[in-house]
Amino acid sequence: MRKKVLGLLGLLLAAVAAAGIYDWAFWYNYLRFIGGGPPDFLGALDRYPTTEPVPGDLTQALPGATGEERRFAEAIAYAREMQSDSLLVWHDGALRVEWYREGLGPDIRPETASMHKSILGLMFGLAIEKGHIGSVDDPVSLYLPEWRGEPRGGITIRNLLNMASGFMFYTPSRNPYADFNQLLFGMRLERLMLELQLASPPGARFAYANVNSQLLGVILERATGRRYADFVSENLWQPLGADDAYVWLDRPGGLARTYAAFLARPRDWLRLGLMIKDGGRYDGRRIVSGHWIDEMTAASGREPNYGYQIWLSNEDVRKRYYTEEREGVGFAISEPFLSDDLVYFDGIGGQRVFISADDDYVIVRTGPRRVDWDEAVLPNAVARALVAASIQLAPLLETGNDPE
Repeated sequence: MRKKVLGLLGLLLAAVAAAGIYDWAFWYNYLRFIGGGPPDFLGALDRYPTTEPVPGDLTQALPGATGEERRFAEAIAYAREMQSDSLLVWHDGALRVEWYREGLGPDIRPETASMHKSILGLMFGLAIEKGHIGSVDDPVSLYLPEWRGEPRGGITIRNLLNMASGFMFYTPSRNPYADFNQLLFGMRLERLMLELQLASPPGARFAYANVNSQLLGVILERATGRRYADFVSENLWQPLGADDAYVWLDRPGGLARTYAAFLARPRDWLRLGLMIKDGGRYDGRRIVSGHWIDEMTAASGREPNYGYQIWLSNEDVRKRYYTEEREGVGFAISEPFLSDDLVYFDGIGGQRVFISADDDYVIVRTGPRRVDWDEAVLPNAVARALVAASIQLAPLLETGNDPE
């Protein structure tokens, strides 16, 4: 059996070499991918061959958790059931729960997949504020001269931010030359993005696709004249006081994958959630404009539960899908969200940052991919715990007694 596998591998490598496209990083990742088994989200920083640091400025650590596991037992039980790696709950100015799977701790930097998209949405607000980009209604041809004078050039930045560009998602394939695998593992992402073809008119339909976020990454670097990691570091990550993070490049010195692979600690994802909860401020300091936070978390024209690279809870549905037709892959929402203003970062299979400004909480969950993930359980478990605590506290406040 081993000889047969090695023989097949030899034939594959020979075919690649004959084709003249021997990209070592691509084949390293692709062959690991087709080897089977679940993705190693925790080992991403060691596994990805080309990463670039996003320097932080960790001068003040978050305060330790107050140890309220009993109060949030329902949320922790679900985190355990979903084989989570981490669960953090912040409420009313304090970290109430900081739970990690046995053997893990606060310094993990897991692959949180599409949670990166919400960082990208924030960066466009900052790029507009600093004058690098005119507005979300700019046609992309202003930044992609290769598309001037053709229909693709009329796509707006808004179309890309709210997943209504007219581009479709790539179909999963075992063919190493398929665009799906070139996006995941390839070393020429800019060229791949410039070869995209429209499947429908810009703005005509909602279709969640990684290519929208990757093309936004190309535009951001061209507009700012900066490397993506540097622009994020100086304008978001250091002002947040976060620890160092990492992005995955398509090749040494190349383009960051801006649809996924932002490798950061759970506590620093929490900082991002707190900033959005507080309207663009963190620890009293303005980082992103409140206007941009409002715009980013408003419903897009085609999908009421999607904003600018972030998911919303405007429409009550029992399953959330990634296309306007509401077909294909989706996640259950077993009951209505108890927090009417809930917004959240979504990474594949249950990587989440849930945020409610009205109910004053942020939840971070990381862990292995789960196809049985239920979107409603964690935020509703936390919301119920907060309601129960307020009911218990009310009589004490009425009598003037201090709660123990």
